[in-house]
Amino acid sequence: MARLDADTLEERWRIHFKVPFDHYFDWPGVLGVHGNGFLYVVTGAKLAKIDPATGDHRTIDLPQHANGFGAAYNGFVISRSGDIIAKSLERGRPLANSLPGLYAVKDSGIPAFLVSVDADTLEIKAVVETPEPVLGRVMVDGQAPDEFVYLPGLTHVWRYRLGPDSLTLDPSWNPQYVFPGEQPGPACGMLNGWVVVQTNFLEAKKPLRISAFHSGDAAVAHHHVPFPHGVPSEEYSKPALDAAHNRVYTSDEKVGLVTALDFKADVGFVPVWQQPQTMDSFWAVVGPRQRRNIIGTDYLDCQDYVVWRDADTGVELARSGPLDGRLNGNIVATGFDGRFYYLGVNDGTVNELTLKPA
Repeated sequence: MARLDADTLEERWRIHFKVPFDHYFDWPGVLGVHGNGFLYVVTGAKLAKIDPATGDHRTIDLPQHANGFGAAYNGFVISRSGDIIAKSLERGRPLANSLPGLYAVKDSGIPAFLVSVDADTLEIKAVVETPEPVLGRVMVDGQAPDEFVYLPGLTHVWRYRLGPDSLTLDPSWNPQYVFPGEQPGPACGMLNGWVVVQTNFLEAKKPLRISAFHSGDAAVAHHHVPFPHGVPSEEYSKPALDAAHNRVYTSDEKVGLVTALDFKADVGFVPVWQQPQTMDSFWAVVGPRQRRNIIGTDYLDCQDYVVWRDADTGVELARSGPLDGRLNGNIVATGFDGRFYYLGVNDGTVNELTLKPA
């Protein structure tokens, strides 16, 4: 992990987190900026609290199963009280001669650990094991009176009630969202009282399905297949949600299409536009309410590009030059003064992008 000067891109400090042993499941984690002013990063089964000025840090070990070839915590979220909520992946077998990444996690049968950590002290406040492996990322709903954590399981969405020192499974809210021929989803998201989740984080023989379940009653639900002829199907990114417009943006990397959907509580998902784009990144939704842009990647002829679109029409507004030779699962990050950042996978570069008038 490194801190770069936003104006010059000069490196200020760098931290290394070592892989504990050979064949360890070294899956990508995440870096986040907390409201208390500190940086937090999960990598493998470690959580670090970092002083942004100096890089000084403290690290704790997160739970993992013994003899499981290591756990990886694929991201975290921050609760209303400021606690860090994270969950694990475990492949249960050595890297050599194994199923790739998430396929091994799904096949392992090893439950995930869901943890709550005090951001100031790094004390682990609560730990539970999920009923099954959970491939996708964790999400917390901090808007409702009761705070809930949502996890996309292999076939059902799991919900936990978050207390000051507890995580309690809610047996009354557990809808099925994956059906035969489909694969588990990448993450849940909240859209004005609805939990939105899609399928096919892994390659599937059935088209991607997106679902919305009412947070108060999971039996109240809407489902939509945006690319009905799209097989095989696979998409790493979760849908992007614009609560101000009740709009959903989603994509399918294998199919090479992106789409915008309006969500209406009485009828469900309503298509707005669709465009060809082979995108592996997360969407970035930017701009004021009446002038939204959406930013994502487009992989063409073995090169990855960044594309800006008008959020209302889907019309392409701008496109970068080729940036990398591999599909990129990162979000195109927004910076200061109209700058954007793309992290190259093949060459490990930071690419600063600035829009200019044509």
